[in-house]
Amino acid sequence: MKQAMPLKFARNPLSRALKACLPVGMGIMLTTSGLVSANTDAPADQQLDGSIMLTSWNYDGDKAGAVAAAQVSGLYAVADEANNTIEIRNIAEQLKSSISHDDLLKALPEADLDKGICGMTFTPSGRFLFFAVCGKGKADDAVMAFNTNTKELTVFDRVSLSDGEAGIGMTYFKDQLFVGSEKGIYVYEAGRNTVYDGGAKGRKRQISSNTPVTGMTMDLAEGQLYATTEDGLYRLEGRSLKQIAKAENLQSATMGRVYGGEDNSGLYLLQNDGENARILTVALDELRQGKNVELSVYTEKVSTELQDIAATADGRMLLAQEQVQVMFDNSDSRLSYEEWLHDELDEYLKAIKSLIVDGDIEGTNTLAGGHSGQITRMLLRESANGTPIADNVGWTMYLLMAIDQVKNDPDIEILLERIIETHAGLSEHLYGGVRTVDGHFVRVYNRDGLPNPGVNGRGYLSSQPQVYVSMKYLPAAYKAAELYPDNEKFKVYAEYLRQLVKRSSDTIRAEQRITWTLDDHGPLDINNLMANETWIFGDIGAAQDPYVSTDYEAYSYHRDSFRTDDWLKGEPTIMASHAAFIVNGATLILNHHFDGEGWLEQNHNYYATTMAATDEMGAPYFGGFSAGSHPNCRGGNKRKLPACGYYNDGPSDRPNQFLHFPAVLGFGQHGFSASSVGGYMAYRDGRRQEMHNSAGGEPINMLTRWSMDFPEYGADGIGIADFWFGGIGLVETIKPGTVEKFRGDFYRPYVKEEEGQLIYSNMTPRRVVGVDADGTRTEYGFQMAPYTLPQTHADYEVIDPEGDWIELEDLVAQLDGQPMRFTNPHFARELDNWTVLGNGKAEIIDGIGSKAVALTANGETAISQPLELAMDLDDTRFVVRAMGQTLNADKGEGYLRLRWSTDGDLANVVGETEISDKLSAENQQQSFMIKTHKPRGANYLHIEYVAEGDNDQFAFENIAVMRRGADAGLDNGDFSQGTDHWTVRGGAKVERNREMATAGDRVLKFSRRGGQQGWQNVKRDINISEDPLGTRYLFRFDANTVGEDFKFEVVAEAFNRNGERMVERRDIGDILPGHNGEYTFTLRKRPDYDYLTLTFRMRRTPGSKGTAEVYMDNFRMDLERVFDEADCVVESATGCMPTRLDLSSR
Repeated sequence: MKQAMPLKFARNPLSRALKACLPVGMGIMLTTSGLVSANTDAPADQQLDGSIMLTSWNYDGDKAGAVAAAQVSGLYAVADEANNTIEIRNIAEQLKSSISHDDLLKALPEADLDKGICGMTFTPSGRFLFFAVCGKGKADDAVMAFNTNTKELTVFDRVSLSDGEAGIGMTYFKDQLFVGSEKGIYVYEAGRNTVYDGGAKGRKRQISSNTPVTGMTMDLAEGQLYATTEDGLYRLEGRSLKQIAKAENLQSATMGRVYGGEDNSGLYLLQNDGENARILTVALDELRQGKNVELSVYTEKVSTELQDIAATADGRMLLAQEQVQVMFDNSDSRLSYEEWLHDELDEYLKAIKSLIVDGDIEGTNTLAGGHSGQITRMLLRESANGTPIADNVGWTMYLLMAIDQVKNDPDIEILLERIIETHAGLSEHLYGGVRTVDGHFVRVYNRDGLPNPGVNGRGYLSSQPQVYVSMKYLPAAYKAAELYPDNEKFKVYAEYLRQLVKRSSDTIRAEQRITWTLDDHGPLDINNLMANETWIFGDIGAAQDPYVSTDYEAYSYHRDSFRTDDWLKGEPTIMASHAAFIVNGATLILNHHFDGEGWLEQNHNYYATTMAATDEMGAPYFGGFSAGSHPNCRGGNKRKLPACGYYNDGPSDRPNQFLHFPAVLGFGQHGFSASSVGGYMAYRDGRRQEMHNSAGGEPINMLTRWSMDFPEYGADGIGIADFWFGGIGLVETIKPGTVEKFRGDFYRPYVKEEEGQLIYSNMTPRRVVGVDADGTRTEYGFQMAPYTLPQTHADYEVIDPEGDWIELEDLVAQLDGQPMRFTNPHFARELDNWTVLGNGKAEIIDGIGSKAVALTANGETAISQPLELAMDLDDTRFVVRAMGQTLNADKGEGYLRLRWSTDGDLANVVGETEISDKLSAENQQQSFMIKTHKPRGANYLHIEYVAEGDNDQFAFENIAVMRRGADAGLDNGDFSQGTDHWTVRGGAKVERNREMATAGDRVLKFSRRGGQQGWQNVKRDINISEDPLGTRYLFRFDANTVGEDFKFEVVAEAFNRNGERMVERRDIGDILPGHNGEYTFTLRKRPDYDYLTLTFRMRRTPGSKGTAEVYMDNFRMDLERVFDEADCVVESATGCMPTRLDLSSR
């Protein structure tokens, strides 16, 4: 081989450690999990030259003519030039995409494909694979673009490239595609949307070269392009190529920034004249000096079949030849990919343990003080953080449980117990778990473990009770009970937390509206939207409270209900500016957010959006974008930074160009190992950061954040909320299929039978009816999903509760050390807490849908238990349901009986006794239902199952009580007085209409013709100034609709005594086309809420046709008392109620 200039040989030292533990010939393979592991059946590695090793690569083509590897992620492409095919694989060598000869013919039906694929490059992230197809050097040569997300192959440009046998160089940097040719380099603008917008459309500029450009690569860290031609190595300076080394027969160039050992980082060139081949190298330090360089021989022992080389982000090099191989260097003392995955996860475990206050368990927080089970806010760089934060409890639990699936750490279950107890308020030390009356936990605590006192500048509690805590904590507790089935405490805690969540319809409304921050008085005056991680609570709340189920399903459950952000055209997301934690949260907790219709595409498109941002930045590492620390601007932003302190970074909104490495790793949850390789590359390049260990042990070393604008900046800290998802991604990458265990369902817009179970919304029991093909109906009562069916049926009805569900197994009171309102409703503990009345017999048997009590009558025989309802207002209405069946009867009867008393003693009964329909010999099965109301002076409702007769036997089960509220007695809710008490505008009117009326013969009619987008308004003013704090309002009306394409909403405004508007709540009520029946919306009394104005309004949507009508009748206002204002305390952490610590100190 003719040499144009002398060459020196690079040293290839073999590290002593690797010499000892990696003998030549040990089988190494890439497993389907994406990890490297020994396998004696795999082809043996080959020692090529000293420490240089070769291993095989999975390839189904014939002779490979070109290879490409994404510079900052784990995607690898091999092209078969003869057959015009391309395979794209991941680090596990699993085929992710392929391009066939037929695909090319379809895209280029007139092209000459004789020379075939002559060059290719990934964008650094791997989002696009650009490749060139060469024919005869004419304009019908082509540059092609393959989108690895959408799998779409498009023609990017038709251009004359090469009529020779040698390949051409291609590379990409910062929205520019560089394509080699016979005459130089074509430079294309190839931004994130260029391909979608039709490709290059002929727009390009050219950098001239005297000889064909055979290879190109980028030093991403320096933004510098290098190219090879037939006569040497060139550097791009401005708009011209400058030769920096002479050498003939250079075929390919690749940047091995993290290749091999510490001495191997550099530029690699393939030199091959057909008789001899070798790989040359230039050290990175020498290359970056900007001068001429000296080429060194890395190895001369490669085959002359070698056509192309591509350095990979995992520190190896892909070789294109008949048998595709991977080259690596045993001088590399860094952890292998598999070792690093486990090691990084070990650091995550060390990190999360160090933020849990305990001290008894090794690795937990011992330096910051606090109370066992509390979780401190964040890892700090230089000290221990001692500030407890509650909204991380769910993520902490999920991370611990996920790690336990891989590491099997016996301490984790113990820690989970302590965390749950403390954050539920059930620990012996009584710190933590402070919550509102609706079950929303305080978020912010001080170092003393007490809720942050006082109010902020807006008058909101500094303790910040929010939906954020329970929406993650509750699902995590559910999963703890599932994953540790032998731990009885977890089952109890999960049920306790479920029972805490109440009145979700106060918080969630139509049009994706939700109020994040709440207190004992209910939601604050913030009209937030659910297009962030609060869609998790939307799902939980819609399952818990049927009043909001329809609105959640209509506006928030489905992906297509949300906006579309076309920052990345053709691959839309909800918001391209979303931080990664938003996307990764719901996909961990909710099945349908992970792979439901539209959501799977959303998740993949968000990943593609992240890739597009990586490419747009020219980032030297794979990009991930999420909330985290920025340089602080104490004393003013003198540097005029676009963001200071803390910011919710997203792909399209990334001030200071921060990369968030936990987000990079977090994509592993979605099966994207390519980004995990990107994280591994950052580790190889020294991007781990040392963080303080609050357990007092060795520092924590993990990938945190890195800024392109401030490369020397080290994150001051990183919160649990900002790194947990990285650990989840690592777990899924190490052990695929693990994270699936953590997903679940709360709200379900469907009912389906699956393996003997009926699946529907959970959180609140629903009434189940089986319907046979002949119409026979079997009642199973109220059951929690999933419900194991005693028998199957042709169809099923699942019916929502008819009011607020009252928990009769009062676990909350029991664990809180308070008197239980009721217990053992379904006879799980025989007849505990039930009183047997009369001389008959009571025994527990298997019922229709659950356990039942069988009463054998001796005269009158009954069992009775009082339900304490002292908090409820007089005249509060209740619906009571139960089930019964006749076991053996002659003349006897069985029934449900209700009686009220003042003190739980049947000697002090007040009001009327109420009984249900009766069981008998003729009436063998009965679903009982009684509507009752609380008489004045009553505090207890006695629930009684009664059997009458002589040895007649009846069974009873499945008692359920639902609250409807006390009727406030509004005037003219039936419109019998026309428009009195109503303000009617815009053409709405009261009319006689017996068909549509439900209370009398008059209705309020809204009617709009097609295209009428102006509102028709009807208003109602209500004085609530005399109502005490703790009052909840349930506004109900009957609505019947005609037509489609309309918007009907209710807006609530609250005013103080001076007439100042305190809040406007949009979409607090919403009637959808097709609705026919009762509708309920809710509101809470807050301080300074004295007067309400309710606006009912209707308009048509754009493009609507025909006439649409809404008929409204029977408007009423029911009242509930949520708490007694007399129980309020000064400076309550939740706005009114005392904490357990407050109560214990009295």
